[in-house]
Amino acid sequence: MLASADLHRVHAGFAPRMQFTEEFLAAYKGLVFQIRSEGVSLSDRRAIKLLKLFAASALLDGRPTADPSDFFVLRHTWNNLDQSEILEGIVGPVLEAWYREHPEARRFGATDVGLDALIDEMINRIRDLLTSDRPMSDIQLFSHLKALNEIKAALQAIGTQPAREAVARVEQLLGHVFQSGKFAQ
Repeated sequence: MLASADLHRVHAGFAPRMQFTEEFLAAYKGLVFQIRSEGVSLSDRRAIKLLKLFAASALLDGRPTADPSDFFVLRHTWNNLDQSEILEGIVGPVLEAWYREHPEARRFGATDVGLDALIDEMINRIRDLLTSDRPMSDIQLFSHLKALNEIKAALQAIGTQPAREAVARVEQLLGHVFQSGKFAQ
């Protein structure tokens, strides 16, 4: 439970994080435009409120200001589950570009939120999409396979026993997809 004084200190520390660079705002405006152009409704009011989430993410991550790694929040602005793939296709490349330029900022070490559980969830979600009978475009299939290969590379970089076990699961899933004939359409 937070005391009133603690809450006031957090609030006072939050205000400076609401200062965004022109570069950050330009990238954010571009993402909002792309999201809207793909048919995902994102009102002006909601777009402004998201700025507070970016600042909160920076605060929780111990950074003085928001940076493009905080755009992960946009992955969750969908109005129905079908839009999650669209958002991932828009936001994912921006995040990956940021992490390629700033590998030290990658949040692999988030063990306090259960890295093994997160890996399992990612692999299971992609497995369910790839093994379902639901029709999938070539672009969607490629996107999921690319995500699996990126997960595999990240897990190999971690190198722990649970990571090696997850790599084996990813390789098994990749083998299943290639044998399933989803490519032969």
